Amino acid sequence: MQRARASAPNTVQRRLALTVAAASFAGLVALGPAAAPVVAGMPVVERPWANGCITRTLSPGDRSYQVVCLERRLRSLGYPVAPDRHFDQGTAEVVRDMKRRGGLSGTANAGPDALDYIFGSRRQPVTTWAGRCIFSTLSPGMSTRQVTCLEVRLHRLGYETDRKPHFGPTTATAVRHLQRRAGLQQTGVAGAQTLTYIFGAGRQRIQTWDRNCITGFLAIGMSGEPVKCLQRQLLRLNLLDSSDGNFGPRTQFAVRVIERRNGFLPDGIAGPNTLTKIFQARIPSPVRAGRDELGYALSAVSVAGHRAPLVPDSGNGRRIVYSRAQQRAWAIESDGHMVRSWLVSGSIYDNERRGTHHVYSKSRYAGAVTGAPLTLPYMIRYYKTPRNNHIGFHAIPVRRDGSRIMSVSQLGVARSSGCTRQSDQDAYFLWNWAPVGTKVVVV
Repeated sequence: MQRARASAPNTVQRRLALTVAAASFAGLVALGPAAAPVVAGMPVVERPWANGCITRTLSPGDRSYQVVCLERRLRSLGYPVAPDRHFDQGTAEVVRDMKRRGGLSGTANAGPDALDYIFGSRRQPVTTWAGRCIFSTLSPGMSTRQVTCLEVRLHRLGYETDRKPHFGPTTATAVRHLQRRAGLQQTGVAGAQTLTYIFGAGRQRIQTWDRNCITGFLAIGMSGEPVKCLQRQLLRLNLLDSSDGNFGPRTQFAVRVIERRNGFLPDGIAGPNTLTKIFQARIPSPVRAGRDELGYALSAVSVAGHRAPLVPDSGNGRRIVYSRAQQRAWAIESDGHMVRSWLVSGSIYDNERRGTHHVYSKSRYAGAVTGAPLTLPYMIRYYKTPRNNHIGFHAIPVRRDGSRIMSVSQLGVARSSGCTRQSDQDAYFLWNWAPVGTKVVVV
């Protein structure tokens, strides 16, 4: 009897303990995931998404089935994401784009606000290009897989770009050129309209020059790598002496030389026809040693006989022919036989009057009209300007210390302010070959 009475309190205590434990468990269940203890450094569980598949913030580097649910949703919205359980750089890039669209900022973490936006019931698929590879606006300075896809397309269209996957100045130039062709604002930023035009089904490959370096016209005031490519070719043609990447007056003058040679309007703009001629042009290989048929030594920029074709419409009889466009002179006998041809360096101004003239005076040495301390050897004058300045041929000017103001290798490009400069050998030849009265034809 006493044993039965003693066990009653124990039974009541056990029942009370079970009741408290059940109540405590029910309280935890009722509170849900938000009541779970927070461990430092672990994402806080907010609420479930994707029908309960995602229950926490997802971050780059995560590997779990919850990442698969996020990736499947992103893929259904048109993004190039593979459900591989890995929150990698590609997934992070897409999440950043979604957060940008939703007006959210910060890292690539897919937190509650980002997940709410991504799994919103009214979310529409995004517009993509290049087989879903590109899904956002691309700007200079970016270095992503999307930029690589853009640059691959630009290459197929014939454009030069920066080294993949960097959106640098060369890629921006190609984008601006396409924007100009499409009638869009030339920002160099590849937005929706620009990308739609670039990836249009009917887009044709453009004509390019110098291994795709030049993709469109070049004109004064422009700068960059395409201008450098043009200048390098003009250097090879001995029409320019440097390539700084800036399309200035000297580059414009060299372009005009090519245009005049080919009968184009000399506007100094390197368009398709002019560029084609520039990159197809070849100059005669100069004879580096030897003598002409009269026994005069040849210079590094002169040839004997008919090795340098004469320009058309250059008169007849015994004469000197000077082509401003080619920066070249010829000595021709009365029977049409060409004795010699050589490169010169004429005036950068329009003071060498075209037409037929005659040599009216010669000086073994002359001084510069400008008063500069220079000596002009073997001067042959054939034209007097309205300001009474004498125009003629002479050797490269010599300074007081005996040095020359330019080298023979720089002949072939207009550099003077009036007269026509020659190498010593060519100036000596002309001084002896052309007496006063010799016809001079300037074309």
